[in-house]
Amino acid sequence: MATSTIDALNAHTANQEAEVQARRKRARRTAWIVGGIAIAIFLLSILQMLNV
Repeated sequence: MATSTIDALNAHTANQEAEVQARRKRARRTAWIVGGIAIAIFLLSILQMLNV
């Protein structure tokens, strides 16, 4: 009985770890996208300022 409980807890912990890694991967991708947009806006504002 104790072994099956421990196995179930280990499986649950492994599942949580996989979810955390997936969340971090999505967060990293979102950060890159937002950062890219911010840099694009920054560069466009510099170009606009130079053209005026």
